[in-house]
Amino acid sequence: MLFKRTTLPTTQAQQLRKVTSARAVAWIDFPSVAPEDLDQPGIKNDAWVITTAKQLVLLTEGEEKVWPWHLVDRASWDPETSQLVISFVQNINPLVITITDKAPKKLLTHFRERVDHSVVVSESVPLTMTQTARVAVRRDDRGQLIIQTVYDPGVNPNAAAVTRKIGPVIERLRDMSGAL
Repeated sequence: MLFKRTTLPTTQAQQLRKVTSARAVAWIDFPSVAPEDLDQPGIKNDAWVITTAKQLVLLTEGEEKVWPWHLVDRASWDPETSQLVISFVQNINPLVITITDKAPKKLLTHFRERVDHSVVVSESVPLTMTQTARVAVRRDDRGQLIIQTVYDPGVNPNAAAVTRKIGPVIERLRDMSGAL
């Protein structure tokens, strides 16, 4: 079901209040989340993705996952497969949601607004011919500026060649923004 109602159902609203005082702005419910998508066993049917001004929230039967917007890297919507893929800054598997109704325009719009709002400036750094890293200054959930680095899969962030390329970019962005 996709935006068939103007308020979040009571059960989901109560579950949401357990983890945040923020108001739900947009939401979708969907049939299921594969356990491997969250690195957690036991995710059941009838899951909800909810956006608030401060967080992205996943509600499942008896379980809540909350990500402040600065921990959400990006999302992609594939209209052919009706899949929404949400990637995170942390090294966890993306959340893959298959929507059984029409495109969740309100959710996608709010999602983009919130992620864009959290990014102050970002810079891509080529590491090899095929691998890059992105260094970003972002606002955390308290409004403080922080530096984040997101590496392509397979990049060793501790490798000397990587730190030589990333270090100056981090310092330049930190000096420019005053980020922590």
